[in-house]
Amino acid sequence: MDIDVSLDLEKSRLIRKLADSVNSKLCYFDILINSKKIITGNEEEYLHYFIDEESYSRNSIYRNDSFELVLICWKKGQKSLIHDHAKSDCFMTCVAGELVEERYSKWEARRLSVETISTHKDSCHIGGGNFLHRLSSPNTDSISLHLYIPEIKSNEVTLIKP
Repeated sequence: MDIDVSLDLEKSRLIRKLADSVNSKLCYFDILINSKKIITGNEEEYLHYFIDEESYSRNSIYRNDSFELVLICWKKGQKSLIHDHAKSDCFMTCVAGELVEERYSKWEARRLSVETISTHKDSCHIGGGNFLHRLSSPNTDSISLHLYIPEIKSNEVTLIKP
């Protein structure tokens, strides 16, 4: 489910700065740092985005032809399907809680790695359609921020259903 997140003036300025970063092709690390600044402050500010007990909530913060910024809220125990990002690069940072990322080879149908991503670990990246991954929040409610370059098109994404 997509929800528009209302932004205050300061966050709107950060979005413009982020857009400038993407358009000028700055280092992706710099882009992710700029995007993490958008989601700051009290964690309770985002609790109303935890709207679904069955599935994580995907909240579009900003989208244009160059990129999409998405806030995803996870209840404890929720996980995504195994998926790729088609033609988009995805940079993800954990804003609150802890996530587990499982990576899979698209061509060999086997798990390659498992990594824990917490607020203490800055980010992870998955690009294009060569790898699949799944994110889960097994131990806590969590919030993650995802930057897709270019914007992700759901009709191009490969999903593996159990």
